[in-house]
Amino acid sequence: SGVTTLALWDDDTIEPGNICRSTYQVQDIGKSKVEALQEHIVSINPFIELRSITTKGDWYSLTGNTFSGPFQYIHGSFYGSVNYSSQEDAIKLLDKYDLIIDCTGSNELLHFLSYAVPEKEIISLCITNRSRNLLLFSSNDGNPFELRKMYLSKIEQDTKNFYVEGSGCYSPTFIATYSDISTLVNLAVKELNAKISKNQLLHSVIWSYDNRGIIADRLKTYEIPNSKIRLTISSETLMDGEEMTYSTNEEIGYLLGGYSTDGTIVMVSHIIESENAKGHLDYAFRLSGGIIDYLGDYVYSDSETGSYKPKYQDIIAAKAADENININNPVLATRNLDGTLSFYLYLAGKLEKFIPLD
Repeated sequence: SGVTTLALWDDDTIEPGNICRSTYQVQDIGKSKVEALQEHIVSINPFIELRSITTKGDWYSLTGNTFSGPFQYIHGSFYGSVNYSSQEDAIKLLDKYDLIIDCTGSNELLHFLSYAVPEKEIISLCITNRSRNLLLFSSNDGNPFELRKMYLSKIEQDTKNFYVEGSGCYSPTFIATYSDISTLVNLAVKELNAKISKNQLLHSVIWSYDNRGIIADRLKTYEIPNSKIRLTISSETLMDGEEMTYSTNEEIGYLLGGYSTDGTIVMVSHIIESENAKGHLDYAFRLSGGIIDYLGDYVYSDSETGSYKPKYQDIIAAKAADENININNPVLATRNLDGTLSFYLYLAGKLEKFIPLD
């Protein structure tokens, strides 16, 4: 993709459980992760400029046996932490780079990056347990930390045996096979290569194993003209809304999701139709662990595409004013006769329409 300068930043060292899901080998156990990976990259391309940022440390076997514990980690910090006094130094180091890719899955680190260097292009990559999903979130779509928190909350996580200290392939720390992991990782690398090599903006996408194969669920973004306010919704959620059976009974469905901390991004995670709505709502709220909330209503349009019946504005206005409903700027989604969806935000006493971005 044309990358000529690459920095690897990690405080950790290689454990036996890393072998089953990475390029590391048994002889790398105990090495610094970045040093071992640097050796591997140089063996492929000796012309790339590599920089390693690490706290050097080593595993020391208390029994003298390299392949059996117990081990002690010495001469370094085992778990890197962003809650240290040299955060300003870290920000200065990050300033040298055009793109930051966080592959740690750490909420603390992604929170730090998202707020400490908001002007940088940041990509968050994380994989769910059993390698059923890989999530890529881009700062081009909003705050990566808030986006990941919102859209990860709708994915059912299998937390049984979430972490098992392993010994390579026989007892991996991650309950998944390398083929599952590498398939999703290769899709992410292909996405990065395709965009970087063409100097295009990177956008968010979630890859998932499904009965249809591997699904690429991309975030679609809308904006209110002459405003900083945007709305994001995944293509699969959008499809859910588009495929709901058109009804003339005028029953109201619901939108779930949340707002970014600064109020500029509306994140729609679920569209719930009116039929059996309570069961769907209960399940969604329980699965998210309290992350998602009521965002607004899902209704059927008037006879003209992109229109809504006046009574729906009155309903939305009443909900914005209701102190028992924790929302000041609810969203109205209308399903048009042609199957498409339109979105409006209640703002300053009226419904402002979101326009899709390319």
